Amino acid sequence: MARHESGSLLGLLFGQLDVAAAAGAVTDTDLFGAYIKQVVTNTEAIVAALGGGTCAATTIDLNQAAGDYDLFTGSAQVVLLESLVIRMPTEACGGALTSIAIQTDDATPQEIINSTDGAVANLTSEGQLAWTGCVYIPVGAKIQLTIGGGAHGSEYLCNVVAAYRAVVSGGVLV
Repeated sequence: MARHESGSLLGLLFGQLDVAAAAGAVTDTDLFGAYIKQVVTNTEAIVAALGGGTCAATTIDLNQAAGDYDLFTGSAQVVLLESLVIRMPTEACGGALTSIAIQTDDATPQEIINSTDGAVANLTSEGQLAWTGCVYIPVGAKIQLTIGGGAHGSEYLCNVVAAYRAVVSGGVLV
């Protein structure tokens, strides 16, 4: 890289390559560099505080009676659910099970995977059902799986992964 003389316009704006300002240190003589450094530092702090997106994982056994079962709960602060995937184990689904659905437990539930998409015909060996969107999950709200029909007949463990982003620092799904 070329060196800029301290008296040149570039030298005044960005500092010389061999001075502390060029390495990212803020100085009184390099105001433009100081502002850039401050913006970068603040942006890094915001991204770190908001978590930049993360995942929560769990398993659910479909060998249970028809009903609602908790998968995840909003904890500490609000999060935005951005995607969810459920993966079936290695064997066909059956027994009394007719469908699954995934939704929030809100007074007006937010549907994530409906019972038509979650029909037993779609729950194939190692099959996956996936959803992408945006759902606001406040503290204490649950993401639940509904089993339709009845139990599978034997253990049928599915993997579930939810990708989410904290709205406020500390927001997680547990």
